[in-house]
Amino acid sequence: MQKQVNETSKNTVTKLVATNLIANGKVDEGVQLLCTIDLCAEACRYLQDHNQWERSIWLAKLRLKSNSNEYIDVIKRWSEYTRLHSQTSKMNAALILISCGQFRRAIEILHNQGATELAIRLFDCCKQFGIDDGTIGQKLFDDYIDLMQSFGFNSIANDYRTTVVV
Repeated sequence: MQKQVNETSKNTVTKLVATNLIANGKVDEGVQLLCTIDLCAEACRYLQDHNQWERSIWLAKLRLKSNSNEYIDVIKRWSEYTRLHSQTSKMNAALILISCGQFRRAIEILHNQGATELAIRLFDCCKQFGIDDGTIGQKLFDDYIDLMQSFGFNSIANDYRTTVVV
C-alpha cells in the first residue's frame, strides 16, 4: 500500500512539473515527462494545443491503442482541425476519420462539404459490411435526389427514389 501511495505521489509531482514546463514553452520536455507516467493522450492534447499536430498523431500512433477512446479522440480532434483549417483539401478530414473507423462522422463531413455522391458511396459500403446504424441514410439520399432534380434530372431522381432502399 505504501508503494502505491508513493507511486501516486510521484506521478502527481511529475505531472505538475510537466505542465509547468509546457506552460513555460518547454513543450518537448513536458510531453516527455507525461509519457514517462503513461499520460500519452494528455501529451497528445498538449501537442495539439501548441499546433504540433503531426507530432501529436505520431505519438498517438506509437503509444496509444488504435481502438482506444483516447486514440480516437486525438484523431477526431485532428480531423476537426484539418476540416476547419485546411485550404487544400477538406476531404482529408473525412479520410482521417475513415482511418480510425469513424464512418458516420466521415459521411457527415463529406455530405456537409457538398460531396454528397462520395458520402452516399461510403454509406453504401458501410451498409454492405453492416457498419451502418441507419440514422443518416434517409437524409443523405433525400438530399442527393434533390441535387439531381436541381440539375434537371427529374426522371433519374424519380427512378433513384424508387430503387434505393435505405
